Amino acid sequence: MKNKKLLLTALLSVFMLGSAYAQFAYSSSVANIGQTYSAVTNTNKDTLITTFNQTGKAVSFSLMSKKYPLLDSVVLNKTTTNKGVQCVAYIDSTRTGTPAVQYGSFKCASLTGTGNPVHVSSMASLLDIRNKMSLAANSTVTGSYAAADSLTTPAHCIFDVAGSVSTPVDQVYGMYPGRYKHLEYGFAYNFAGKTVTDDVTFDMSTYDLGTTGKTASYDLLVYASTGTLTIPIAFGNANLLGIVKGFYTTATSGLNPVHVNLAAAIGKLPSDLSNKYVYIVLRTQGTANASSVVDGLPNGTSGLTHVPTAYDPTITFDNFTAYFASPIWSAPTGAVANVFINYNAGTPVVTTSTDVTYGNAVNITPVIANAIPFRLKDTNRGGAIKIFEDAHIPAYSFAATGAVMANDGAGNYNVPVTYAYVPSDGVSNFSLTIPAPAAGTTVNDDLEVTVIVTKATVGNTIDRLEVDNGVRFYYNFSATAVATALNSATTQKVSIYSVINSIIAKNATENVVIYSIDGQKIKIASAAQAAIGIAVNSGLYIVKTGNSIQKVLVK
Repeated sequence: MKNKKLLLTALLSVFMLGSAYAQFAYSSSVANIGQTYSAVTNTNKDTLITTFNQTGKAVSFSLMSKKYPLLDSVVLNKTTTNKGVQCVAYIDSTRTGTPAVQYGSFKCASLTGTGNPVHVSSMASLLDIRNKMSLAANSTVTGSYAAADSLTTPAHCIFDVAGSVSTPVDQVYGMYPGRYKHLEYGFAYNFAGKTVTDDVTFDMSTYDLGTTGKTASYDLLVYASTGTLTIPIAFGNANLLGIVKGFYTTATSGLNPVHVNLAAAIGKLPSDLSNKYVYIVLRTQGTANASSVVDGLPNGTSGLTHVPTAYDPTITFDNFTAYFASPIWSAPTGAVANVFINYNAGTPVVTTSTDVTYGNAVNITPVIANAIPFRLKDTNRGGAIKIFEDAHIPAYSFAATGAVMANDGAGNYNVPVTYAYVPSDGVSNFSLTIPAPAAGTTVNDDLEVTVIVTKATVGNTIDRLEVDNGVRFYYNFSATAVATALNSATTQKVSIYSVINSIIAKNATENVVIYSIDGQKIKIASAAQAAIGIAVNSGLYIVKTGNSIQKVLVK
């Protein structure tokens, strides 16, 4: 546990990716919890390390008053976990409903919110602090402390431990259980769009033996989902990737450290964690009661309600590490996590979130559906590509089919790509999703995506799309409807031609109808869809739109 390795990590909502996910924060280093992120693109791996060696928060302490011997004070130094780390305590083994345990000033019980573990030097120091805080009702402690801060309730902490020569004081994360026994630790990784290249690892050990004189056994459960879950309510067998009963037993003396290789522990490969939200749960019913039965029921309290008759062992965690490969955008140029890019009339440029111009506008024709194509290229994609509006703009949409074409290898974007399109209902944002490749594999994309812009009157319209393949960026589009002889629908000649397995009709203002050579109607497409391409089998066809009729040979 003393070696702080350079490791690639992504835990639950301390667990995050550039969106409001529940996991350790990707793409950033967070001093509060000793987290270091490193993008190693030359080896196609990223690392995220969480050691809990936080900086900037001194050790908490209690202070005895020299002038007034019975008047003590407490100084708490809290840190934060970002998101994705939690431990909850239950009053019994049924594990139903909301945990009934109050956490007071030491709360860290939500994966979706920031926790506030308190930095303490030792268990003895914590017990001294909590004892003085619990006496607040008797006015013997200065400050405002609630009963929830008593010795009977759990306390999430960053604990000091002896470190190495280079780092004399090390820190670990854990929870003093108070009088409670049914405990569930939760950690999460957001590997959506990422390929896990090496096993996820972490260390755990027994920090304090407790006072029951007995050991507690922890089960390891690993859940995985393509969508976010909430510990513990949404977890079920359908999401269970693996379980190991009795995975860890607290020590009777010493630390009993264990170095965990997560995938190997549950009989899986690191690739089985790819492109998923991964949730790590360690659960115990605690030590046995007086009848030698492990029932998860709390220990009792002494004559003072703020003091438990006994408390269970405290386990701690350290050195969370994961190695993963993130997709990389090569087009548009400059597309990295959370950057803003203007389409800029087909010459994309990086801009700022406050740019209200959205770059040079594309000239479009009023009333008709105008096709605006843009290129997307990436490497090492392991998840889906999702394109959706930042806020709904009625002028913008995608065609239900034919909006995404892949490069055929010769520079022609004429290979239809499967996608799912959910149009706006007039209020919600539309979305276009290109599915992920087969599990455990990655692809390199070279795509042309066409957005449709229809504006009834002359003037400008803008829209911001979020494009996410595991690395999200914002794409700004600006289009100006101009009624001129150059781009007027009445003066533009309809152009009908074929590409491989498709017929394209540019500048059409009416539906495009495709007939077989013997006069059978084959397909009807909108002008917008025809501008992108209408998929057909090879053969000879007759294409009609408005007053234009043309024979087309499709190969």
